[in-house]
This record gives sequence, structure tokens and C-alpha cells, in this order.
Amino acid sequence: MKKFLKFVSVFLLFSVFVSLSSCQSVSLKDREKKEKPYIVCTVFPQYDFVRNITGDKATVELLIPPGAETHAFGLKDLSVKKIDELYNADLFVCAGGEIDEQLEKELKKMLPQSVRFAELTQFAGELLLESEAENGEDSKKDEVHRSESEEDYDGHVWTSPKRACAIVAKLTDEICETDPNNQAFYRENAREYLSQLEELDRLLEDTVSGAKFRTLIFADRFPFRYLCHDYGIEADAAFEGCSTAVEPSLMTLNRLYEKAMDLRLPAILYTETGDRSYAENLAQKIGGKALLLHSCHEISAKEFQTATYLSMQRQNIETLKVALGSGE
Repeated sequence: MKKFLKFVSVFLLFSVFVSLSSCQSVSLKDREKKEKPYIVCTVFPQYDFVRNITGDKATVELLIPPGAETHAFGLKDLSVKKIDELYNADLFVCAGGEIDEQLEKELKKMLPQSVRFAELTQFAGELLLESEAENGEDSKKDEVHRSESEEDYDGHVWTSPKRACAIVAKLTDEICETDPNNQAFYRENAREYLSQLEELDRLLEDTVSGAKFRTLIFADRFPFRYLCHDYGIEADAAFEGCSTAVEPSLMTLNRLYEKAMDLRLPAILYTETGDRSYAENLAQKIGGKALLLHSCHEISAKEFQTATYLSMQRQNIETLKVALGSGE
């Protein structure tokens, strides 16, 4: 009986191996047959960049669905069918850093070496430390998942239109290498899209140059290190960029309140992933407004249908005009 059970176990293991090998071989054949390059993006900003560059010449997919927690997302969240489809990918565009680090590692181990990988953090110039922002005491407590010697770089490089321009230029090169037959088309699309990003940059420069205030207060996380650095804005926040904490302490909220009162700021900010009630409570106390500044990192299903990086950044500029007192 034991010999029989051992034989059945070995047979089942062999069957699974053959099945997986068969799936991979079929997928690799499909790679050779498909007419369009298949480009997979982990989060929304690079998905929007890539689809503007490629137009209808490529199949572009957002891997992490709207509303999902990007930091915790991994192969465990994908169906067997979806994993098999990923073997057909030509290019994976990841955010880089903590944002999708684990998912990228899992994909690189699983997929054939012919699949190319690109990271936004490699294209955005000098990386900035999360800890360089003037954050509250709560951010110091959120170090469970980090080693003491690890340098925590902010991965939200796209929040600055200046960095977005550099990213799009580099992404265009990557896409042209992936599909050289259509590179003239891609570069023309990129030129048109870059002109819109440059207009965003000019609008932001004008907003900041005409500002009455130069400080932003976030009763929330702080994924805007690059935006503030590149446009000369100071910021204070309850938590660092990728903090897993969700409830600021009373001490932190009191410190943010006192700073907002001292500077006579007209608004308290929150992000799309945070609890807006903290910003609303502080805003009520200072006689100001609670406003959303969207990092474009995590989007809702509704936003995925209608919003773009450009539209969200234009709304951000309107928010900053109020928060910075521009034009007053």
C-alpha cells in the first residue's frame, strides 16, 4: 500500500510539472505569434504614461487592479490564467522601491529571461529619502518592516511633473527597444505627451511663484517628497511616504495644528489612501479647508474609467492654489 501511495504521489508531481511546462511552452509560442507588444504595468502612473506613448500599437495592461493595496500585492493575488498570460509579456514597467518590490522579485523569478523589466525609479534622476521630509513622531514608530541600516527612498517619483518628463523620455526608449518597427510612431506620441507634461510643469511653477505660503500640512502620509523638493515647497506630515500606520497620535495632530496656526495656513491636506477625517478636524480648528492632494498611486474603479495622470495633476494644481494662497 505504501509503495502504491508513493507511486501515486510521484505521478501527480510529474503531471503538475508537465502541465506547467506545457503552459509555458504554449505561452512562448504565443509570444512569437502575437502582432502587438504586450506591456504590463504594476501601478497607474506608468500605465497611463505607456498607453499615451504606445497608442493602439501595443497591448497595455494594469496588473494591480484599482482599489488594491499595491504594497501587499503579489503572485498570490493572480489567477493561474493571468500568470500564464504574463509569460507572453514583452516588457514589465514597475514603480521600483518599496511600492512593488516584492511583486517585481516574484515576477523576475517566474518569467523567462526574454521578458524586459523597467523601473521608474531608475529613470527619475537622484532619489530622495523619505526621512528628509519633516514628519511627525508617528513616522519614527513605523519601522517594523525596515532594517535599521536600510535607506528608505521615496518611490513616488511621478508626483513631480519634472520627473514625469524624464520618466516618459526613458520609457519611450525602452518601448522603442522592445518594438523598433514602430519607434517613429512612439516617439511622435511621446513628443506630444511631453508637451502636455511641460505645460503642467509651467503651471506648477507659476502657482508656487505666486504663492503667499510655502508650506503644506498633511494629516496623513507624505508621498509628495519629489513634488515638494522640485518646486521649493516645505511640508510637514503625520507619516512618511509608504508608512503602514493609519492613525496619527494626538501629539502629532496637536503639533500639526500648532504649526498650521502659526503659519496661518488656509488648508490641511490628505491623500487618496488616507482617512480624511483627521484633515477635516484640523481644518475646522484652524478655520480652513480639508483638501485632497492625489498622488496618482492608488485609484478607484471609477477613476480608472475616467481619470488620467494629467487630469489628476491639473486638479492638484487647483488644490495647491488654495493651500499655498496663490494669486491672493
